Amino acid sequence: MQQALLSCDFLLAPAYCDHRAIEYYVENLTEIMSSLRDLGSTHMLEHNAEDKLRAAGKFPYKDLFEKNLRRSEVQVYSANDVARIVNNILIHATRFSYQEQYIFDLENKSLDPSFVEIEDFRAQELEGLIEWVALCNEMRDGEISILHHCLVNKFLNVEFEATIADTTRSDVKLPYVVQQKIELHSDYKKFLISIPRNSIFEAAFLDDVFKVRFAIYVETLVALKNRDLPIADFRWDDFKISSGLVSSLYKNASGYKQPFFSVCLSTIAGVLSRDPAVEKSIFKKSEKDKSPRTHGNYIAYRAHVTKSGVALRLMYWENENGHIVLANVGSKRELFIHDPK
Repeated sequence: MQQALLSCDFLLAPAYCDHRAIEYYVENLTEIMSSLRDLGSTHMLEHNAEDKLRAAGKFPYKDLFEKNLRRSEVQVYSANDVARIVNNILIHATRFSYQEQYIFDLENKSLDPSFVEIEDFRAQELEGLIEWVALCNEMRDGEISILHHCLVNKFLNVEFEATIADTTRSDVKLPYVVQQKIELHSDYKKFLISIPRNSIFEAAFLDDVFKVRFAIYVETLVALKNRDLPIADFRWDDFKISSGLVSSLYKNASGYKQPFFSVCLSTIAGVLSRDPAVEKSIFKKSEKDKSPRTHGNYIAYRAHVTKSGVALRLMYWENENGHIVLANVGSKRELFIHDPK
């Protein structure tokens, strides 16, 4: 599956971004931390990230984020909170160390566009990073995109070309021409929707509940993008799934690679993205009692998944704040709904 490599500049985005965007970048970093901790993601750090940050006098202590936070007037978290998030990423992310595995003698190197209007040493570090990611991808030892933040160099990709004149790899026929286009993402959510979704589904629906939730999250971001709606408005904490959702999917032929998987996932994403095309209704207590089923401050709903044949329904809960709990899937005669807690 596509991997993200976090540049030092992306880790420090809350300190140097436009102060109006600081909350969004902190949200990006929080979601990355969650994916590392709960998904077991293999997001990587720029080679020798800690050493580079220390050498530049930019190691993520709270003082580094204090000024931008004051300008933003954000009060949800402190500079210390942001520093803790970044340091946790430094602890848990995988180290990108491809350059420690092989030696490549390169000639006729070119990189387009070039990094400009930043310190020379940092431009050289980034050029070296692009070079090694290009080699890793070219040799099919990775499928890596870079998460990077810069107020000046805002290009979406960099083209790298070089000729391998010699290498310690015995499987490379020399001379070998490397041509790679490396994607640069300044937004974690945009990186997520660039990942081939089948690879996410396969990993998720054969594994644990947290990964299923992640797959649903990405599918909802894609649904928003396809309707030209801002993906920034949908957050990881806007929904959760019940412990019975996955089993109900497979019980009703809606699991991964089953007949109704695509239409069911589309319905789920439609519910979460507030698609008016999704047909939904309040889940009533019974034929005689037309009042809605409730659980605490949640109200139960049913959404159409299929209309003919088995006529599947998605049962879910929603509270007054718009938080959704995806409960289970069943036939149109299904009377059971998993609790939202």
